[in-house]
Amino acid sequence: MRKLLSILLVAVIAFSVSGCTKYKTSSELPQIGSEDEFRFAAYMTPPQANVGSDILKNNPNYITDEQYKWIAECGFNYAYAVYEFEIEDIITVLDLCEKYGIKYMARDNGKGASFGSLIASGTNIENITDEQKSEIKARVDLYKDHPAFAGHIIYDEPSAALFDNIAKVKEFYEEYLPDKEYFVNLLPDTSAGQLGAETYNDYLEQFLQKVQPEMLSYDRYPLTYDTSGNPDLGIGYIANFEKAAVKAKEYNIPFYMFILTMGHWNYRTPKNYDDLAWQVYNSMAYGAKGIETFTYWTTMGTGENITYGLIDWYGNRTQTWYSMQQLISEIKAFESVYMDFDWQNTVCYTADSDYQNYQFEGLNSSVLAYDNAENPIDGISSIKGDGDALLGYFTNADGYKGYMLTNMADPADDETITIELKFNDAKEVIVYKKGRMVRYALNKGVLTTKLGSGEGQFIIPL
Repeated sequence: MRKLLSILLVAVIAFSVSGCTKYKTSSELPQIGSEDEFRFAAYMTPPQANVGSDILKNNPNYITDEQYKWIAECGFNYAYAVYEFEIEDIITVLDLCEKYGIKYMARDNGKGASFGSLIASGTNIENITDEQKSEIKARVDLYKDHPAFAGHIIYDEPSAALFDNIAKVKEFYEEYLPDKEYFVNLLPDTSAGQLGAETYNDYLEQFLQKVQPEMLSYDRYPLTYDTSGNPDLGIGYIANFEKAAVKAKEYNIPFYMFILTMGHWNYRTPKNYDDLAWQVYNSMAYGAKGIETFTYWTTMGTGENITYGLIDWYGNRTQTWYSMQQLISEIKAFESVYMDFDWQNTVCYTADSDYQNYQFEGLNSSVLAYDNAENPIDGISSIKGDGDALLGYFTNADGYKGYMLTNMADPADDETITIELKFNDAKEVIVYKKGRMVRYALNKGVLTTKLGSGEGQFIIPL
């Protein structure tokens, strides 16, 4: 799975930037890469006819070739079902996903028994009856061998009280569909009254011990408005990353997260690249291996202050779609390299120690660094800059180090920051930024780089 020639053996000429010198040699670059894909999941697939409410009722059927072609063109490799319950619709969507190279996660909470209805039955499951199993199999047998079928969306945001049921249903699922994905999305660390556990760490630990999942997924939306209607960032967003990342590392599983792509309630409408990139790159600074949209298609209702997602109510691409396409394209440019590395820890850097970033409150294992911080993490002699940043630290099986550097300024402020990293032993670095690879020779180990609003850069010292 490893050792693809993902970094070509070429010399890239990099002209002088602050802290770097013109690159003059043509030594070979290391072979770093993985065949594993970063997950880009389009949650809320195009709906079938007549699922809308209010002014959207009697909507036409949007399960069309064009709509699924757009999912693929945007860059998504997974589609998460929401509206399609009927077998005919599921099979139609599977055919379209196969045509465009998309993996499909079915919901299939149709009539009668389903995986989700067993979990939510209200009682602890001791045994799943043969009748219930037969009812579920009668439906799923009709599409389980389809090439595009990847698994099921089993449950969304369960309380810990349901973990025993989720584990019991998983036993049946793994016997019946041993090579398919059993997907459960967890609550964020903002729902103390819903967790069913004393702390969020306890909530995660119970889930991981009882269910033994193949991945960890949760949702959290940081782009909000305050009570005066001004852009704000929700408290605890970075601390939630840390808790999920630490547990995923401990159990050696990937973690994914839902990002905000649709305005609703007091959440902002992500309208441009900055709003999306800020969420995705900051999650990658904590080692996320995939992102999921909330939402791809705009929810077919007019309540809850809903604005629009990547596709609006009427099947039109929004600016958010085009911004997501740009973002996915630039991540795919270094996807195989990033996926070859394993997250170790993250530095949370505050440029001015008199004004600590409130997003860095409540952290336990992350490294807090201020001003001109010395030796903040392995391989880095110092970090300084004129804006707050995250610096994720990664290693791969061959001993290389990688660093995901991100701009922590609220994307609403449209701020560009400058960060200086001094490496302990490196003479040059490879930097992946804005969809391209640049190679710099270092002057006394120093790299000075600018990051635009929402931007992230993946850096490998050599």
